[in-house]
Amino acid sequence: MQFPLYQLQLGCIPLPGGGENLLQPIAVKDVASCFITAATNPLAVCKHYDLAGPEKLSLKETVKVIARAKKKSPLLIHAPLALVRLGATVFEWVLPKPPVTRDQLLMLEEDNISSDYTQAEKDLCPHTFLGFREGVTRFIH
Repeated sequence: MQFPLYQLQLGCIPLPGGGENLLQPIAVKDVASCFITAATNPLAVCKHYDLAGPEKLSLKETVKVIARAKKKSPLLIHAPLALVRLGATVFEWVLPKPPVTRDQLLMLEEDNISSDYTQAEKDLCPHTFLGFREGVTRFIH
């Protein structure tokens, strides 16, 4: 699910299920670096990797980090999943690009983290992945 930055301007952000699910965001630069290494590294042949950043953050904490970097203090609203799912169903019927889909909500019902971070880092990425907080600060400023 994309984080809608325009909601920071509105002053409130609904968090499906309270935003307690865990995420492990990774910088695009780190993903690209791993792809380049995998394309030229014999250790990566016929393997798959879960690429993930070094930090495990809840959706709520992820939103807070982005808001702090943008110097905003939005009201975070707990949005019950059943209610958001109903809204997503309606959005999918009437909007060509809905702000949230039922498939995205399904992914928010479970943590989206990697257990294979160490192996990917050893085989593909000799450098340390950029942390989410540092990455957001660099991106926004």
